[in-house]
Amino acid sequence: MKSVSLRSLLSCAAVVFSLSSAYAVDTIYIDGASAARGTITSYTKDVVKIQQGSNEREIPVNTITSLNWDGEPLDLKNARSSEKSGNVTKSLELYQKVKDNLAGLSKDAQADLDYLMARARARLAITNPAKADEAIKALEGFKTANGNHFRYYELQQYLGQLYAAKGDTAKATAAFNEMKSAPYKDYQMAAQILAADTLLASGDVDKAKADYQAVANMATNSQQELNRKNEARLGLAFCQTKQGQPADAVKIANEVIGETEPTQAAVQARAFLRKGDALVALEKPQQAVIAYLAVDLLFASEPSLHAEALHHLSTLWTQVGKADRASDAQARLRSQYPESSWANGGK
Repeated sequence: MKSVSLRSLLSCAAVVFSLSSAYAVDTIYIDGASAARGTITSYTKDVVKIQQGSNEREIPVNTITSLNWDGEPLDLKNARSSEKSGNVTKSLELYQKVKDNLAGLSKDAQADLDYLMARARARLAITNPAKADEAIKALEGFKTANGNHFRYYELQQYLGQLYAAKGDTAKATAAFNEMKSAPYKDYQMAAQILAADTLLASGDVDKAKADYQAVANMATNSQQELNRKNEARLGLAFCQTKQGQPADAVKIANEVIGETEPTQAAVQARAFLRKGDALVALEKPQQAVIAYLAVDLLFASEPSLHAEALHHLSTLWTQVGKADRASDAQARLRSQYPESSWANGGK
């Protein structure tokens, strides 16, 4: 048997290296479409440009659901996965681990990592106000250093929510207005919904209802815009329940459920939650359990909404004579979403 020469080994290694380099890509995951793979060449607040062979493609930022960088470590992928599943503390630990060893990450990937860390802090602060100042500092610092970043509008969303939680209405409004400056209608709609959420949290149900209604009345031309419209309709339903009109709220929730594809999990889950709220107000606990249970069984992929459903089930199961199931819901809530405000008594 002939021995393999060093030259042959080196030649094979060169081929393998060449092949692996050829397939090393950035990946942009697009809502409702297949992923775009190639090399990210540049970006602005509005678009990300990716080179795919001889073609350069512009991806609108409002359609991007996630983004993976060429050469990124497994810890970064796991961090995103942990954050998506609702374990934000674990994700922040993994982001920090990547931050401590940036070998192989491009400058753009490093900047994105800085944002992901700031976002994780913001998400923790939303359920723990004691962490708000730290999160705001991280977000404001990122915005100053990366004023034209593709995460810009999402950043404004978190800033607005945190400022609103602190009672700084002026800065919250300024952040939501920045979202409204986006060239995408769904972002503009989302900003108005967030402003309405802030009004509702402050107890101004009438003004919140008017803002939700304004968005609910808008015409839509994309799935993203339709999702925002339905979110506004569900905000309107929540207001109706608070104002003693739960039957009207059930009607809206049923309409959204019937008109929305099951693949739109966030909208479907929110619709079942608002239906459950209205049924509780109508003193129909068994029907409310069925509504909340739909979220538990079908839409557990939406962490914050799933946590809310488990919170309600932990009470309602007892009311319908299923104390063991109430205990199970409470245990899963605390186990799966320990940082959620729902695990600590609700909003």
